[in-house]
Amino acid sequence: MRIAVDGSRTVFEKVDGSWREGITTAPLPSLPKEPAAREPSSNPELQALLTQRFLIGPPRYPLDEPSGQTQYRYRERDTLVAFVEWGHHLSTDTNLPLVARSMVDVAKLRGWGTLRVSGDPQFKQQVWLEAALRGVKTVDYEPTAADRDRLHKEGAARTLDPPSPEQLAGVSTPS
Repeated sequence: MRIAVDGSRTVFEKVDGSWREGITTAPLPSLPKEPAAREPSSNPELQALLTQRFLIGPPRYPLDEPSGQTQYRYRERDTLVAFVEWGHHLSTDTNLPLVARSMVDVAKLRGWGTLRVSGDPQFKQQVWLEAALRGVKTVDYEPTAADRDRLHKEGAARTLDPPSPEQLAGVSTPS
């Protein structure tokens, strides 16, 4: 078989001991283009903040962990892993607000526009809050009225410009 640049395919057949060109098919339809990935943020302040909070690097015991993994270990107790990043995934075993905040910081640095949140309801709530404050959408967590009030208060406390009503209404998407 020969495949041309335009995607058309030509089949060759063996007839009486010699090869002959057979049927040529039409080019395959082109696949829709993937949307362009968001550019990772080049925010040196955010990167420095993560570096102050955590020791960032590969697993200490690579045979026990999947390859391509980056661990964020607590600076104070470097034997404990706060959370792990591999590919487009972040994972943790803790519900600490610092970890939720830091995971959202990593997502923001990587240019991720949406986060799928799973785990303990308290953790999901914390990730939603941190993501909403940074303009990152979340999936699989539906904020309550109390969550939205907390978002408004936290936004006012952290910045001079609290989230607008439009931001409050459209931050989360149900799955």
